Amino acid sequence: MIIVLLAEGFEEIEALTPVDILRREGYEVKTVGVTGRTVVGSHGIPVVCDALPEEIELDAVEMAVFPGGMPGSLNLDSSEYTDKVITSVLSRGGHIAAICAAPLIFGRRGLLNGKRATCFPGFEEELIGATVTGESFVTDGNITTGKGMTVSLEFARELVLVLKNEPQSTELDAMFSDEKFTEGVSIAINEGKISSSLLQRKLYIGYGKAVNYLDAMEALGIIGAAQGGSPRSVLITSSQWEKMLQNHK
Repeated sequence: MIIVLLAEGFEEIEALTPVDILRREGYEVKTVGVTGRTVVGSHGIPVVCDALPEEIELDAVEMAVFPGGMPGSLNLDSSEYTDKVITSVLSRGGHIAAICAAPLIFGRRGLLNGKRATCFPGFEEELIGATVTGESFVTDGNITTGKGMTVSLEFARELVLVLKNEPQSTELDAMFSDEKFTEGVSIAINEGKISSSLLQRKLYIGYGKAVNYLDAMEALGIIGAAQGGSPRSVLITSSQWEKMLQNHK
């Protein structure tokens, strides 16, 4: 069983997208009202939960999901039930996940020490001991974290892969199966430099996608940091790129 914990002030999209996607995949998912049977989200949307904490058999829970939102994340953080859930799930080798501000729950409990994680911008200092990547989602061991509402669908799909024991692990790993991205890297290496406008022209993609590709290339050490409006420098050779591709097959 998978549970999604809801407390007053939760972010509605972050909470219900995983519920929807996981149920479509055939998993048993229950929303648990930590602050009551009916919980009101941060945008005033009331949700009638499937269960109250005392109605959940924690030994049957293999994954617990903590949506973000304010003050929802803080309400979850201050709940004794949160500690009970985390302790029970992790003690049996289960998985915990949080998105947006909610990764602070893990950070404050020392669960992110030595792990890679992500969160909504502004909450990085709460991820105590973590390497904060800024990616859309990150799975490191038995913990998945997501950046925010706009990546709720990607976050939910990652949870499906985790349950199938096929996690992407990070957004960067997923890039290696993106043909446009790999083509973009080849273009950068051939040109010796790269820019968003060049990617847009060569790959026939929009500005937002081009920027995402540049960010991923920088994070992977393929290109250098932005220098104003100048094209980015390329830091690897074609043989090094081929080796990176082989390592991700």
